[in-house]
Amino acid sequence: MSLRTDYTGALDTKLQEAHDAGVTFIATTNLVFIGTEIANAAASGLKDFTISLTPTFQPTDLRLEGNLWSAYQSGVLGALAVEGIMNNEVGASLDTTDALTLLMDLTFSF
Repeated sequence: MSLRTDYTGALDTKLQEAHDAGVTFIATTNLVFIGTEIANAAASGLKDFTISLTPTFQPTDLRLEGNLWSAYQSGVLGALAVEGIMNNEVGASLDTTDALTLLMDLTFSF
């Protein structure tokens, strides 16, 4: 048990679930697509570009951009770090401009 677990209690389980979903979203669901898009951008000479993806983990809750989004985002960025993309090379943000579709924008800067 950690001090953080003492503080967050049951919320800790939900945050870990969101983090793990973020890892899976990158490492399992979208890794090939992201790799292809990065290769295409590199072939085009782009150093700054954005890839938009539709997150499937509780989009209504992610849209609130609170602790659940932060945990999910942490999983996404962690999975990208495992692939050698550091946090200073990518940012993850939510595009909530459409009321029906939630997008997560991965903004790369190499």
